[in-house]
Amino acid sequence: MFRAHSVPTGPLTPAQVRRPPTVPRELLTKKHRLDVRKRLDIYRFLVFGWHEVDITKYMGVSRSEVYQIERNLKLYGSTCKPSNPGVQLGRPRKIGSKDKQALPKELHQSS
Repeated sequence: MFRAHSVPTGPLTPAQVRRPPTVPRELLTKKHRLDVRKRLDIYRFLVFGWHEVDITKYMGVSRSEVYQIERNLKLYGSTCKPSNPGVQLGRPRKIGSKDKQALPKELHQSS
C-alpha cells in the first residue's frame, strides 16, 4: 500500500556489501570518554527530540555528557569541539585594540 521513495528495493551489490559504515570525520576522536557509537546515538536521539533525562536513562551516560554534546552541536555544529590550534573559539572581542588604548584618555577627559 505505502512505498518508500528513493529507497532501493533490490539486493545490495558486492561493493555495497563490502563497504563499512561511514562515520563523520569530526566524530573520530580519541580524547572523548564516550565511544563513537554512543556519541552518534546521543546525537540521533537529540535530533529526534528526546529529552536529556530519557537519553541518560536509555544510554547509561551522565546528564552532563548529554548537555555537553547538545551544547557542542549548537556552538560548532558537531558533537565535539574543533581541535585545530589555529581556530579561535568563541565570540570576537567587543572592544578592539585601538579602542582599548583610547579608552583611558576618554574616561579621563569625561571625568
